[in-house]
Amino acid sequence: MALVESIPLYLKYNDNATFGIPLEQVWKDLISIASHRVEVVSFYWTLTGEDINVNSTTDVPGRDILQRLGELPSRNISVQVVTSVPTVKTNSTDLKILKQKGLLVNLFL
Repeated sequence: MALVESIPLYLKYNDNATFGIPLEQVWKDLISIASHRVEVVSFYWTLTGEDINVNSTTDVPGRDILQRLGELPSRNISVQVVTSVPTVKTNSTDLKILKQKGLLVNLFL
């Protein structure tokens, strides 16, 4: 289990700022060691730019995570995603992709 927080890109921090493991690395580590199931609880869900109408290469890590999550059912690993209905966009392309790949997706208001 890992509790992580994303840190915005391109912000200046003091020289003595302390950082944890990058969010992308935590995702990759957890997905790679999964053996039975992966459960994700998230306040909102946007891994790719399409979800928020942004065209930027900054979503490359998110695309990689989306692909890795989508591959888990082929390894006989169940995946459940629980998230709130996004305030930015209620028609998440990311969640549709995950559903199509056999992941269980639950939205809550």
